[in-house]
Amino acid sequence: MFATLHTRLNQLALSSSLTRAITYALASTLAYALVAFGVLSLYIGVPKTEFITSVFAAFAAATLSRILVEAIYYVYKRPRPSKSDNIEPLFVSANPSFPSGHAAFFSAIATALILLDTPFALSIFVATAVLCIARVLAGIHFLSDILAGYALGVGTTLILLSLLGYT
Repeated sequence: MFATLHTRLNQLALSSSLTRAITYALASTLAYALVAFGVLSLYIGVPKTEFITSVFAAFAAATLSRILVEAIYYVYKRPRPSKSDNIEPLFVSANPSFPSGHAAFFSAIATALILLDTPFALSIFVATAVLCIARVLAGIHFLSDILAGYALGVGTTLILLSLLGYT
């Protein structure tokens, strides 16, 4: 049932040049804006004396989650939806599908921003969810890839920032 829904949503997202452009912007270009707003959120939200260490903590969590994703890719090579379902990908990625590296990386940053009590943190968390859903619509990921990546990013950040004394 979900495969049929996934196929239909993919077809809808890619049905016109406008929906393709919107899906592409949300699934890929939005990532750059998330990083910029994340840094801005830290700059506005933390004391200037803690800015560098806060940026380090957020990006260390994101980088660690991305390293864990790469380790999982090495062991478990789940094919992209276009290889197993009747899904047309909007663009091609060479990495395996599970878990989503974008979901892990950006949910780690968003979680760090929430824990550091910065402005825009919740907005960035929601924008990360939008980016991830767009990647499902673009035929790049299964929903389970996104959920696993999100869990990995949030979990990694909670553990790392706790060890660094931020929580």
